[in-house]
Amino acid sequence: METTIWQLRFDVAWVHLLRWMIDPAGQRDLNPEFHLYLADRYARLAQHYDRVGNRKKRTRFEEKAKHHYRLGGGGNLPPAVAMRASIPQPPTFTKAIGQPPESDGPDDAA
Repeated sequence: METTIWQLRFDVAWVHLLRWMIDPAGQRDLNPEFHLYLADRYARLAQHYDRVGNRKKRTRFEEKAKHHYRLGGGGNLPPAVAMRASIPQPPTFTKAIGQPPESDGPDDAA
């Protein structure tokens, strides 16, 4: 299920509200997790505006996402690559059922 535009906006507003509650003056630096979370949300907002064709908002949110990603400890975003997983081999089944001894001789188990 994809996150709706309203959920993304709410998430961003919530993080900013939490930051304000923690540090009303805005003097402290945020934890990297805050920045990475905001980077993710801003990137998703940029993807939404790209889908609906609003390039101005897309660019604005992409820049915010990159800014928060760098503040969260990430460098430049890694390049996107298409990858494919290998085809798994078919499973092998082993019939591992013991047979009762055929003779009444001594047991070989130690």
